[in-house]
Amino acid sequence: MPYPLRYQSKPWATHHVVSRCFQGRSFLQPNPEVTSAAIGVLGYFTERYQGRIKLHFAVFLSNHFHLLISSSDIVTLSSFLQDVKSSLTKEIGRLHRWEGTIWGRRFFSEEILGEAALIDIIKYLTKNSVKEGLVDHPSQWTGVHSYKQLVEGKECTGLWVDRVALHMACDNRSETDIEEFTTCYSLRLTPPPSWEFLSDDVFKYICREIMDNAIEEALLTREGGSIGMEKVLSGDPLEVRERCGNEATPRLSEPPCKSRCPILLEEYKRSYFEFKSQFQSASFELRRALKLGLESVHLRFPPGGIPLFGGGGLVSMDVA
Repeated sequence: MPYPLRYQSKPWATHHVVSRCFQGRSFLQPNPEVTSAAIGVLGYFTERYQGRIKLHFAVFLSNHFHLLISSSDIVTLSSFLQDVKSSLTKEIGRLHRWEGTIWGRRFFSEEILGEAALIDIIKYLTKNSVKEGLVDHPSQWTGVHSYKQLVEGKECTGLWVDRVALHMACDNRSETDIEEFTTCYSLRLTPPPSWEFLSDDVFKYICREIMDNAIEEALLTREGGSIGMEKVLSGDPLEVRERCGNEATPRLSEPPCKSRCPILLEEYKRSYFEFKSQFQSASFELRRALKLGLESVHLRFPPGGIPLFGGGGLVSMDVA
């Protein structure tokens, strides 16, 4: 079954994003160096994409991460995730002396439709690290977990290293102080679009109510206690592990979205399948032109997706 097409039904839609590590390895094991690198990378690119990306929640477990994020369009979201994952591969790879990518399949994303679905996702993300029996409370997790920012008000900082500038400097100087090319970033979280009108105090109160309830549910439904951070950090991060859970399985027959409202769900499905039909028609015409050896082709990719070869709208593309 093919991957679903990348699609966003409207400007500034909110997505739940998941990306898992290659072969379930614990490349993101939350030691201080990995956590600092993860925050630094997220902080740098969130600032770089300011005005096009809004980050609401982030959780990094040992072998995958979750983001709750809003994007101006799906091309921007994909570009942001590509930059973040590419940079994390370089930084985390250095820490583990690992060559090649640290990621498995492409990232999974589902568009969040309606406030009820938004609350469900926030509760689900909050439970991470607790429901698996790793710790008894998100505040005990030494890695990235936005409960500590949104509810406890703690600052989340990490280091970003400008590797391009560092590399150029090393070409010109025998010794280079890496601190000259290192910047400390704070992870900036904003309310989801539907809650942007709330005051800071009201938003914090809502977050506390939702997240504390989620933690209680996780403790009641899990079996046994927690293994604790000492055990989490003692494992071999390069050990191959079975992939757990099914939220990151990208091969779906239905468009990836989450909603409790049947009306919103059916409306999304209708728009997605209409988009998919138009996208496939444009793709067919482009591939036919390539097969026939035509020098150019006029075609239209529908809005809401990622056009092949970067073409969008009604364009004349050089395919020779």
